[in-house]
Amino acid sequence: MKLFVHSLYVDYQSDHKKSVLLCGAPRSGTTWLAEVINHAQDYRLLYEPFNNDMVPLCAGFSERQYLRPDDDNPNYLEPAKVIFTGRARDAWIDQYNRPGFARRRLIKDVRSTLMLKWIRNHFPGMKIIFVVRHPCAVAVSRTKLGWRSIWRETFFDQQDLMTDYITPFRDTIEAAQSPFQRHIVDWCVENFVPFSQLNPDDVYVAFYENLCANPTAELRTLFQFLGLPFGRPVLKRANRPSITARVKGDQSAVLGGENLVETWRKHVTDDELEYAKRTTTLFGLSQIYCDESLADAGKANELLRKSSTRLATSAS
Repeated sequence: MKLFVHSLYVDYQSDHKKSVLLCGAPRSGTTWLAEVINHAQDYRLLYEPFNNDMVPLCAGFSERQYLRPDDDNPNYLEPAKVIFTGRARDAWIDQYNRPGFARRRLIKDVRSTLMLKWIRNHFPGMKIIFVVRHPCAVAVSRTKLGWRSIWRETFFDQQDLMTDYITPFRDTIEAAQSPFQRHIVDWCVENFVPFSQLNPDDVYVAFYENLCANPTAELRTLFQFLGLPFGRPVLKRANRPSITARVKGDQSAVLGGENLVETWRKHVTDDELEYAKRTTTLFGLSQIYCDESLADAGKANELLRKSSTRLATSAS
């Protein structure tokens, strides 16, 4: 009955520009931010539509699918069209919806970071929010939940990904031993590809820690990007944990009343921190956080500008 109720909606805007894609690596705060954005239930929420295990429409996708920006393979393009135009109806995708009329869609997904430039090229005009969280915080969260890193195999099985980006890092990926190290490597790959491909105008980069530390300024800017009104209801919703934390009993800093920015440091040894610094430096991503807990948005934008310049040079 619950899933039936969540399917009682009308989505009558088939233009993909009526969709917003909110994506990031798993445990980056995407569910929480989706609920903040949709606090007034203005959007139909599509939850993790590219989950190839749970959504038959995307069964042909890899667990972390990489697609070259100019790839027109209909096996990937057609399911994406169904999702971004709102034609996808599925118990998994619609599990957090409320009955009503949907004039726009919010697509929350953690499996699409390796194909963001492909999405941008094939669905122009659709707004994309790319959420980034400190690699150590992500690794600690995944490790505490007992997640096993299976993405090394996922990376190596995709020849285009290996050819375009991963081969120089293969030894580093294979050398990762502990769960923490493997999740750090996973974070690097999941963020290295989009930061290597995207231009500053392609996406809105939202940093989880910055949102937590300065929610008024950061959320106001994000809501301006989305064309949504900003006020106290937004901040009120931002002070609550996500539904996944509440329903699944996630031992998050939100539920424990801890510092959302610094808590991970209690669970990371000096050696682990050094490993994270060394590995993110190897991937060229260390400048985003350096030794700080808050992200340096300016340095992150520099990475995107370098990507834009590099791609323009190669194209010429």
